[in-house]
Amino acid sequence: MEYLNFFTLSHCVVFACLFLIIGFKKEGFSVDSDPFKVHVQKSALFGGFIVVLFSLMLLLNYIQPAFIEHSKHPKEEDPGKYASLYISYAITLVATFVPLITKCLKEKKEDKNKGFLPYNSIGLIAIVLGSTGLISTLIFFFSGEITYVDSYVSYLSHFIPAVAGLVAILGETFYSEKNISKLTDLGKVLGVVLFIGFSLSSFNASMADKQSQQLNKRIEDAHKDLDDIIKKSSGLDASLTRLTDVINNSNIIQFEDKVDALKNTLAGLSKNISALDTKVKKLPKKDVVEKVMTKVTAIEALEKDLLAKVDQLPSDEDINAINTHLTTLEEKDAHLETQINKIPTSIQKINEEVAKLDQTIQSIKEGMLDKEDINRRLDELDASYKTLSELIEKMPTEISKDIAKQKTLKETKEDPSKPTGDLAETGNGNTDKSLSKNDGG
Repeated sequence: MEYLNFFTLSHCVVFACLFLIIGFKKEGFSVDSDPFKVHVQKSALFGGFIVVLFSLMLLLNYIQPAFIEHSKHPKEEDPGKYASLYISYAITLVATFVPLITKCLKEKKEDKNKGFLPYNSIGLIAIVLGSTGLISTLIFFFSGEITYVDSYVSYLSHFIPAVAGLVAILGETFYSEKNISKLTDLGKVLGVVLFIGFSLSSFNASMADKQSQQLNKRIEDAHKDLDDIIKKSSGLDASLTRLTDVINNSNIIQFEDKVDALKNTLAGLSKNISALDTKVKKLPKKDVVEKVMTKVTAIEALEKDLLAKVDQLPSDEDINAINTHLTTLEEKDAHLETQINKIPTSIQKINEEVAKLDQTIQSIKEGMLDKEDINRRLDELDASYKTLSELIEKMPTEISKDIAKQKTLKETKEDPSKPTGDLAETGNGNTDKSLSKNDGG
């Protein structure tokens, strides 16, 4: 409320100063000199353009704040606080376009100062209203928080229309041939000083008020935060009290032991996880696993084949028969081993008989024996042959086969001078010669 009162008072003083500068003339609030009217028209057009531009922007801000992203919608504040602001903008819009309407309503060229309202007064009103509302427009155009940038823009926005008004006022003196001494007029000097002073003071007041509002808002926010902290601290105190009661009613030592046990468990779990991670990293890759699976499949197939062959194995009766046969073979093997052990003795006897045969055959070849001696010697050979045959038959089967190859003697007796048969080697290297006898002699 303090800001609104000072805002209204400061702008009323500005209005009064401008009216004092214009002065009371017979023709009313207007000046007939051409230079004054020219500069007032220029300043009015300049100020009116600025006011119209920012008024439209404020209107868009009021209707749809989404058009201006950082604007602060006036509806969120107290509507009465900005009532004079919107009224001043409405008057400014009307005052800006009234000169055009006045010019259109002129009936005669010589009566150009006559119309709906005096032309120069309307221009000055446009300047004043533009200068009063421009700062507020720019302030509310931004985020609503006063910053250094907003302050400079506000000063500049009031300075521009103020300079425009001064140019229009002083232009009358500079271009007037009658009254150059009007610059020393106390009323005009006082009006200019008051115009600038009250304008700047209104800016400073508005800035200070905004800053104080911002500070108060921050203080309120700080109080709210402090209240929240106090509430939370009270809740924290209650929690601490409950925790203290729980600690007092519980066995702290057991709790610490459980905590230590939990820490140890967690440490062991961490080691197990690390070891498991290491094992996982050492796992075979996909291609190795596929090869292993292929081998497993082959092993399963082989297992099926083996099971099928196991089903074809002989029964217990067959196995018993095989064991019996093996026992018999073992007995025969033992008997054969006994016979083999007797082989050296048999071989020695065979060698002796073979030696006798050789001796008999040699004596037959060397001596001129008669028929009786030959027959007697042949009978001796036949007896020796039979003895050898008996010895050979008593030998093991495997050895008898080899020795049987050496049997070249035939049952028939032939002439000793015409021996037939093969010579075979014996175990000691002697030669066994067989003779066949002729039945005729």
